[in-house]
Amino acid sequence: MLKILDCGYPPQGGARSKRPLTWPDTNKYFREGIVGYCDSVNTSPEQLKVVFIDFQLANLRLFLEQDWLMYSACNRIVLVTDSYLLPLANYYKSMFRQVDSVIQRTGASSDIFAKIDHVIAGERVSSTSQVRLSSREICLLRTLIHGVTVGDLANRLRLSPKTVYALRHNILGKMGLTKMNDIFTRAYHSVR
Repeated sequence: MLKILDCGYPPQGGARSKRPLTWPDTNKYFREGIVGYCDSVNTSPEQLKVVFIDFQLANLRLFLEQDWLMYSACNRIVLVTDSYLLPLANYYKSMFRQVDSVIQRTGASSDIFAKIDHVIAGERVSSTSQVRLSSREICLLRTLIHGVTVGDLANRLRLSPKTVYALRHNILGKMGLTKMNDIFTRAYHSVR
């Protein structure tokens, strides 16, 4: 199951492209949609210096590591997120200056394109929801995703299992899920 959540590597910095840079390169519809829209509004990707990140549950393992932020020193990062990862996207936007905007991909496509227009114009876009994960919750989620049991995690962190269960419950609640297995199930269905 972990293979489902492990999808690629960040693009290398300094690589010039004739189209907007998107990452990870696992969703051709996402890439073609961003490229097609920028072409339709006659926008040169070289001028934008924007990386559009496909911030969805299927790519969760990639986003729990902070290495994916390192390549983007000269680019603005725009997280195009699903509702499940919105709390994680909000965390990254609040903690890292490279993350310029968060676009939630729910709602009408015209709303999403309007937000992309704001990004193209150099403006910042934020989601209406300000719910975000904490650093501690991200650390816990990172460990749970790798299959560590609650009991083992409680021993490692010197916390009671009840505290770990409560933290896990908070994480899942913020993500709109009810159990850890939902992460794998929804990720699997999104890549099929």
